[in-house]
Amino acid sequence: MHAASREALAKVSSDLDAALAADNTMAVAAQAGTELFDVVDIL
Repeated sequence: MHAASREALAKVSSDLDAALAADNTMAVAAQAGTELFDVVDIL
């Protein structure tokens, strides 16, 4: 279970780095924030 969590965290970190390197960083950051609130709301 811990290995899966580490892999998921690494994937999210990698995806976020790639998204923030794009030209539309404000839109990506806003979307990421919204998705984080959705996840927390579900939990």
